[in-house]
Amino acid sequence: METNVVLAVLFWGCLLLGMPESRGQEAERYEGYFRAGKPAGEMKRYYPDGKLQARMVYRGDTVEAVLYSRKSDCSMRGKYVGRKKQGIWEYFKNDCLLMKEEYRDQVLNGKTVRFFSTGNPAEEKGGSGNCIMITDSCG
Repeated sequence: METNVVLAVLFWGCLLLGMPESRGQEAERYEGYFRAGKPAGEMKRYYPDGKLQARMVYRGDTVEAVLYSRKSDCSMRGKYVGRKKQGIWEYFKNDCLLMKEEYRDQVLNGKTVRFFSTGNPAEEKGGSGNCIMITDSCG
């Protein structure tokens, strides 16, 4: 009898330890395909609660990335080439565009534009460090 109780405790303990904290169900953390040990095509990464955290499309050494907040709205999107930020990156809050930045080989290079919540440009800063402030006529 005592052996059965110990085995039952071990069984349920191991079962419970393998479960995540939320509701005893684990959502898939990643979804996608690999080719020759590297991600290929669309890959998705999820938060522990199962909501989408990132969607990345791999084409050779280029990755188009969209990252999402825990509220499921887009928080940033852009491109990596050889694991370095490249080109225009856009940053959002509550699906409103906050800022655009331009990168070359992971280094901020080019124009940075910040936006009002209305979508109108608030500030533009060029690669030379000059800054132009723009007032928003809508608010």
